[in-house]
Amino acid sequence: MTHDALQGKWKCVKNEKFDDYLAAHGIPWVARKIVNKGSCHVIHVKNADGTWTVDEITAFRSSNTTYTVGERYNLKHPVTEGEINGIVEIDDAGRVVGKCFSSETSDEVVESNTKELLPNGQILQIIYFKNIVCKRYFEKE
Repeated sequence: MTHDALQGKWKCVKNEKFDDYLAAHGIPWVARKIVNKGSCHVIHVKNADGTWTVDEITAFRSSNTTYTVGERYNLKHPVTEGEINGIVEIDDAGRVVGKCFSSETSDEVVESNTKELLPNGQILQIIYFKNIVCKRYFEKE
């Protein structure tokens, strides 16, 4: 898969352990229920300057981030809205890998995720946080 294959608008059609992931971030029960019942759309845009912008839109909140592959950057965490430092890279299998670090100068990864295009055309996002492995499936709109 190439990173370019992620371009476009995608709708989340299935979650596994997403509620556990939200709970591990301290999101209250009522807010988790709203998020889990509502729709989630993710828009990936490759900008003319080579950067990428990702918008995540839910009933509860939305997030927006712009990054350059291979360069660390500061962003707001899409769940906690706290300031974090991250990087997006492409691994040897062609997956898009995002990593969040404990601080701007640390190499300690505290959360990560991968995105890959499945043979059925869906995107599989796997989020790793603490002892939780959350899977989210997206279909192109």
